[in-house]
Amino acid sequence: MLQIQKVLLPTDFSLLAERALAHAMHLARAFAAELHVVHVAEMHEFDAEGYAVYFPEQGAYASLLDRLSEKWEVLARTARQQGVSVVRAELTPGDPASQLRAYAEAYGMDVIVMATHGRDGVERLLLGSIAEEEIRRAPCPVLTIQSNADPVLAPAIRRILVPVDFSDFARLSLRYGSALAEAFSARIDLLHVLERPRQRDQGNAFHTLEQLAQEEDVAANLHVAAGPAARSIRDFAVAHQTDLIVIGTHGRTGLRRLLMGSVTEQVVRRARCPVFTVKSFGRSLLLPPED
Repeated sequence: MLQIQKVLLPTDFSLLAERALAHAMHLARAFAAELHVVHVAEMHEFDAEGYAVYFPEQGAYASLLDRLSEKWEVLARTARQQGVSVVRAELTPGDPASQLRAYAEAYGMDVIVMATHGRDGVERLLLGSIAEEEIRRAPCPVLTIQSNADPVLAPAIRRILVPVDFSDFARLSLRYGSALAEAFSARIDLLHVLERPRQRDQGNAFHTLEQLAQEEDVAANLHVAAGPAARSIRDFAVAHQTDLIVIGTHGRTGLRRLLMGSVTEQVVRRARCPVFTVKSFGRSLLLPPED
């Protein structure tokens, strides 16, 4: 079982952030958790499509703050209608990623829910780049919502995909996937991807998946695919109408990142469904099994 008591939702009040709000409330309701909605003050407003556009004028910034108060009221009213307890916090201007991490650590957040554009390089805007930074460094799991997610309703979670690479850390991802499946009454697909398969590799991989599921006492549909890992995971999720991907990351940067860490970042960018990223460090949300 999972113990989720506090959910953190960073928002810049863009259309993309609103898409993440529904998923954050869905998670908070499922676990009777408190929802902390945090806005880091930034010098920006939004274009017609709801994306952040930066500007330097102080007067325009003051006008933006007035409009933000209206957005806070709308958000709070929406949460109340959904039966979710909301804590509002507005942080001072600064680096959003570092401020969000500090808030998560100071107030003991269990999960961070963030929107991401899923774009590369200079095309990534505010929440997209921050999401990837939080995945690497945040002290808790991160649930990312892609830009093509439903802007109003959080879909029911009926099918969960857990990709594993047979590392020791893969077991932790499976345990989180199993606990989330229990919470949402969902089924699990356990997937291993062979990037350079040799003869008989597929049969050996399937046998190892069977052993892993048996040792962790998880009822799952077992699958082996071949090809580039991130693309294979994404394609599998689309073909099997996956509602949530649960995947691990080592949370390291540069040359110290291991395989699943780099694959996770690619999956987060390209997946068409929410991705729940489990960390190899930090406090565990898993409760010990009942006797």
